[in-house]
Amino acid sequence: MTTTAPDFNRLAAFVVDADYSAIEKELATVRALADVKNALGQSLLFVAVTADRHRVLDILVKRGLRLSETDKYGRSLLHWAVKFSAFSCLKYLLDPKFDNHVLLGDHSKVTPLHLAVQHKRAKILRILLNALPEDTELYKVTDTYGRTPLHYAAHFGSLEAVVELLNDDRLAVDQRDSFQQIPLMYAVSSNFLTSADVVRILSQKKPMSTTNTRNNLGQTAFHLAVLANNLEAISIMLQESEGRAAAVAVSFDHRCRTPLHYAGAMGRVEAAKLLIANGARNDTLDNYGASAAHYAAQTCVKTLEAILNASGSGG
Repeated sequence: MTTTAPDFNRLAAFVVDADYSAIEKELATVRALADVKNALGQSLLFVAVTADRHRVLDILVKRGLRLSETDKYGRSLLHWAVKFSAFSCLKYLLDPKFDNHVLLGDHSKVTPLHLAVQHKRAKILRILLNALPEDTELYKVTDTYGRTPLHYAAHFGSLEAVVELLNDDRLAVDQRDSFQQIPLMYAVSSNFLTSADVVRILSQKKPMSTTNTRNNLGQTAFHLAVLANNLEAISIMLQESEGRAAAVAVSFDHRCRTPLHYAGAMGRVEAAKLLIANGARNDTLDNYGASAAHYAAQTCVKTLEAILNASGSGG
C-alpha cells in the first residue's frame, strides 16, 4: 500500500533540494520506503532522476530501492533520465555494476533509444549506443508497431540522430515497420526545420529502394510527400533518384493511383506541376478508370488547369 500524496510530495521536496543530511534524517522515519509512490507509480528514485540528483539515487539505493523499478506505464529510470537530459544520473544508471536497461521498453516497447531521438538528444543517443554490446542486434529494437529508433529520428526530424544511426551498420535505412513503412516515409510526412535534410540523407541511401518502397496501402514516399504537400521533399527525392521519370511514373498504390492522382485529389497545384515536369502522366488511369485530371476536376480548378496545361492532355 502506498503512502498518501502529501507524504510523497514532502519527501520529494527534500530530494529535489538535495539537502543530503535532511534526506537521511527524513528517510530514517519511513518504514516502507518502497511504498512511497505518486499517482504514476513512481518512487522517489524517479524524482531524483528528473532532478538529476545522482547522489540521492545512491542514498535511495542503499535504503533498499531498486534501479529496476518502472512506473505504471512501464517506463524505467533510464527513460526519465533521457527525457530530462539528466546526465549525472544517466552516468550513474549506466555503470557496468548495474543491469543495463538501454533496451528495456515501456508498455509500448518504446526504449530509451527511441526517446533519445524523439527528444533530439543526439549526445545521449551516442552515450546509450556506446553502452550496448557490439553484437547488439539494433534492428530488433522496435516499438509495438515495429518502428526502430531510425523511424523515430526520421519522424521527429532528429538530423543528428539520423546521421548517428546511419553510421551504425546494425540498422537498415529501408527497414519496414508494421505498416510496411520505412524511415523515409516518416521524414517526408514531417515539417520540422531539419526534415528536408533528413529526407536528403535518407534518399541518398539506396535511392531507388527507398523511393520505390511501398507501405501496406501501396503508397511510396512520393505519395506521402504529396499528401503532406511537402514540395521540398518531392524535389529532393527526384534529385536523388536515379531515373526520375521512372521513379514517379511507376509509383502506384493498391488502387493504381499515382502521386499525380493524389495531387489532383488534394488540390496540390505546385506538387502536380513538379511531378509532371519529372515524368508523371495524366493519361494513367486508376482501378476506377479515373485520371489525375478527373480527381482535380472535383476538387480544384487551378490544379486541373495545371495538369491539363502541363500534360497537354484532355483526360
